[in-house]
Amino acid sequence: MAETAAENKVRYEVVADMGSGLVIAKVHLADIREQDINARIMKNETQKQLTDNIKKRGQLESLPYCALIDGRIEIISGHHRIRSAKDSGVLEEVFVILDLSGLRRSQVAAKQIAHNAINGYDDQSTLREIAKLIDDVDDMLESYIGKDILEEPMAELEKLLGSAFFRCHRGYLVNLDKIRSYDRESIKLTNGSSLILSKTKYAEFVDAYMHYLALEEG
Repeated sequence: MAETAAENKVRYEVVADMGSGLVIAKVHLADIREQDINARIMKNETQKQLTDNIKKRGQLESLPYCALIDGRIEIISGHHRIRSAKDSGVLEEVFVILDLSGLRRSQVAAKQIAHNAINGYDDQSTLREIAKLIDDVDDMLESYIGKDILEEPMAELEKLLGSAFFRCHRGYLVNLDKIRSYDRESIKLTNGSSLILSKTKYAEFVDAYMHYLALEEG
């Protein structure tokens, strides 16, 4: 099934629907755009080897992750694979995982950082530039950005996150909306994980959590 992005007439063929706005699609390489900023580093010899492998096999061995944004197909993860596919000269189309959910620029930046964190290494200064594009708390949390990238002391981070989060320990901020239960030593979250609750923070935490619940109940 061929689909067309109306603004720039970018065409792609959906071959499988993965649900939640994700499809596997066949896309023309010429229609795939790199991000303006990409922190992922690949040595020249490694890039050349990747290009040679694509020439030899005539295909990509793993699918890049792209998104349809403002009528354009943009790479979120897989910049070097796409670059080598173009350089190989043997491919005109590739299969990609295509996100059709309508990602905002903040979400794109968060997903780009999160995917980069899975393996490999990044240029830290460039990573900070990407992090500056994130303007939403949920996007920031999805990105798994470390404190060294955010360059924000914990107190400043608390101000950014607001009253929905509480510093339950020197190194932890807990999302009050995700709490399943708690006692004087720990907080259990809805995803099954646990966080340490500082003994000196217990009374303050209970007050903050009760206040949050009261606000939620209206």
